[in-house]
Amino acid sequence: MAAAIALLSFPIPERAAPTGPQGGTPGVPTLETTWPGITPTTMLGTFLNRTPYTPLLYLDSLTTVATSESATALQLLVYTPGEEPVILAELPLEDAPGFTSVAVTPDGRVIWTETVPDSRGTPKTTIKVTSDIVHPGTSTSGNAPQETDGPATGGSPGVPSKTVTTDTGDALFSGSAHDLQVSSDGVVHWAAATRRATPTTEIRSIPLTGGNVQIVTLSGDYSLSSWPYVVGTPGKSVALLDLASQTTQTITVGADEMATCSPVWCRVLGMTSGNTDALPTGGGPRTTIAGQRYSAAVPDPFLLDRFEPLIDTSAASPQGQPLLLFDAKTGRTTLIARDARIVQAHDAMLWWSTGDKETLRWHVLDLTQLT
Repeated sequence: MAAAIALLSFPIPERAAPTGPQGGTPGVPTLETTWPGITPTTMLGTFLNRTPYTPLLYLDSLTTVATSESATALQLLVYTPGEEPVILAELPLEDAPGFTSVAVTPDGRVIWTETVPDSRGTPKTTIKVTSDIVHPGTSTSGNAPQETDGPATGGSPGVPSKTVTTDTGDALFSGSAHDLQVSSDGVVHWAAATRRATPTTEIRSIPLTGGNVQIVTLSGDYSLSSWPYVVGTPGKSVALLDLASQTTQTITVGADEMATCSPVWCRVLGMTSGNTDALPTGGGPRTTIAGQRYSAAVPDPFLLDRFEPLIDTSAASPQGQPLLLFDAKTGRTTLIARDARIVQAHDAMLWWSTGDKETLRWHVLDLTQLT
């Protein structure tokens, strides 16, 4: 089985919609109304030479780990607007490469995966990490939007890196922020498929300092959730495994429903009704948060165990579509943007694009600011 490589810039949405006032943007309170003084940080989506970049992860509200293309290579870089980007890695475009997942280690280094087809066309993945700490720029969360130009050039190398391992198996990447993780003890974790007749999943781990890859083989199809949890594929019955305590919890929903779960919440989609519910995995009332006209904006349910980003597919236009945020703490749904295009999230950061080509902008919101 070949590795599954997600198009990280385009997460596949699920149908969903907030309850309360309908109509896309009319009647839904805005970010400024719900959280006064909190505004997204906005920046140009291209360098001064008009070369676009695509954020894969934000280190703070300004500094991003992103990809960009030169004439001959796909570059992975760290970029703060107004400063020269620092190139972490380059892969020849002729190899059809991909930087398939990126994360930050507990001590502040950037870790990523490089996936390149071998001579037979089989994707092969390498895990690399910077040798030095990457210092993020100054956060502007909660301040007025800031729009800055990108650098005039493609940047320059500045942070050395090392290979953690090439023994990654058929590494799996679903577009989740959990695809590649480093736990607090400095161990890297990822999931891999197997080539067995019956579905099995390998949970692979290796210390950042090196050594042998440790493999835990699970019967069935799983992906990483927040460590030490792994979660079964979305469906009417979802297994949630705690690898530390060796315990398993099974969440079951209706025959015409599909659950996508984290250790705290399940996002339950009614295939017939079109409604989306929030179901606590630890017990408690199930709440309908959405109807047919909206879709989940990112793969992972309930960011920070609280926020569910939604897009209004009924109000989609060539300029984009409304982006909203359901807050499980308050039960409120808030309009974040009216014309979002690409929407992504990782940990506490939610970001989206507007415009295209010369008008491309990236907007980022630090969810920890939403108290």
